[in-house]
Amino acid sequence: PPLGIAPCPATEDKERLLQCAEAGAEAAILKSCHPVGQFPSDHGPRRFQATTRGLWGTSSITRELLDPEAICGLLDEVGSRSSLRAIPSVAGFTLDSSPWIETLRLLEPLRPCCVQLDLFYKEEALSLPINQERLRRLILDLRKDSQLALLPKLNQELRPGAALQSLNDTGIAGWSLLDSLRTRLPPAGTDKYDYPTFQYAERPEAASLFGSWQLPLVCDYVSRLRANSSLPILAGGGVNSAYDIIRLLALGADAIQVASAILRDGPGWIRRTLTELNSYHPEKAAPKTPENIQCAKAVIQRGLCSSCGRCTRQLMCQAITMKQDGPHITPDACEGCGFCLSVCPEGAIVLHSIPDSR
Repeated sequence: PPLGIAPCPATEDKERLLQCAEAGAEAAILKSCHPVGQFPSDHGPRRFQATTRGLWGTSSITRELLDPEAICGLLDEVGSRSSLRAIPSVAGFTLDSSPWIETLRLLEPLRPCCVQLDLFYKEEALSLPINQERLRRLILDLRKDSQLALLPKLNQELRPGAALQSLNDTGIAGWSLLDSLRTRLPPAGTDKYDYPTFQYAERPEAASLFGSWQLPLVCDYVSRLRANSSLPILAGGGVNSAYDIIRLLALGADAIQVASAILRDGPGWIRRTLTELNSYHPEKAAPKTPENIQCAKAVIQRGLCSSCGRCTRQLMCQAITMKQDGPHITPDACEGCGFCLSVCPEGAIVLHSIPDSR
């Protein structure tokens, strides 16, 4: 399957792009560009921090956005030295079309296969219907004034249904997803609650968050878009393994874009993952459907149970009660949901399958 690199530090210079191409990447979306001299005020250097919530990032806009002329140079150099399909990405701070058109016209002489529209930096909230209509008009205006194929990158402000209603019939080339989450940070002093504390940088008011938590959302986007649109889907967000790629392809994605795994593990991740994908056999991986539908009941292993009572204090179900010799499960009340397994600190509860009488 086509495997590409999502916009990230690995796609902002030719050497790292060529390393990815040599490892087997077929495409790369370059870091977004915007005309020099029109940036908002600077907000600090690039910093990253991993927490249990994911990977946090903060940076200055001038650090993250490239000059369109630099992008033109990248397209030319990478194209002359590899077969990697380099896709430029254009950013804007507003849904007004003028600055977008200015950058697109700089890219037109290079005739890229398509251009991603980066909506991460825009000031308007796409969750509002009025701005969804403005986004629609923006795409229509760009289509009228430029011959380039446009690939909008969706973020969580624009849910699949709203994206389909606003953009599906505007002539876009496809869907790119899913962008990182830009979130406000709480005041200093809440760091113990697993928010980032970027070293050697002033505490920012906001940061972007990305990582494995994105994958279920991406699966939902791909499934909903594919059910209602025949446009190509370039899906990414939280992809860390060959299995993640297979899941997205099975849901209807046409190609996959990856960033975090490559930043973490380098080009070797591309080689290993492509090898795994090439050796994948669906008939071996697909679980066999049992002839008789099975249901399950929770069972307490007495030898492991410490009678701590956690399973009886949960409010998910009423099947477990505490008696003199420890917790007991009422079989007729147990639905086999498995919640108590996650509550038990000793691993003393298991599910046993039983024939369904239906």
